[in-house]
Amino acid sequence: MLCPHIQHHARRYLSTLSSSAGAASSSNRKQWPSVAIVGVGQLGAAVASNLLRHGVELTLFDLVGAENVPEPLRHSLAGATWATSAKEAAGRSEVVITALPRPEHVTAAFEGDRGILAGLRRGTTWIEHISTDFANTEKVREKVEAAGGRAVERR
Repeated sequence: MLCPHIQHHARRYLSTLSSSAGAASSSNRKQWPSVAIVGVGQLGAAVASNLLRHGVELTLFDLVGAENVPEPLRHSLAGATWATSAKEAAGRSEVVITALPRPEHVTAAFEGDRGILAGLRRGTTWIEHISTDFANTEKVREKVEAAGGRAVERR
């Protein structure tokens, strides 16, 4: 079963598509939006593994590449594409999930010319999956929405 947050977003996303929208390259692509995960440690890798099992087009980014992926999950990420920056990951995806350990890591992932905001496309949804600093999440949410995206945080 997919994460309830992704299921909810996918249903919302699919309901907004018109029948004349561009044709997808695969049936899975028609079923689920493309997803990027920024932060591929234990949580990010587990979410990624689950999404890949369901055929979701997935892009991963972590500052240290696959080094943080727990050994038991490494084989399950074989179908994902690894990006060279958070910007690249965001630019490829309709949903961006951050799974980072600290609020300052989330903020840093959005900043700079290689950050998420630099690649965020209008209409992209950001899902904050781990931060407990709701004030920081709100600041990042404002930036995402100013860039034309939507924000959903897990509380």
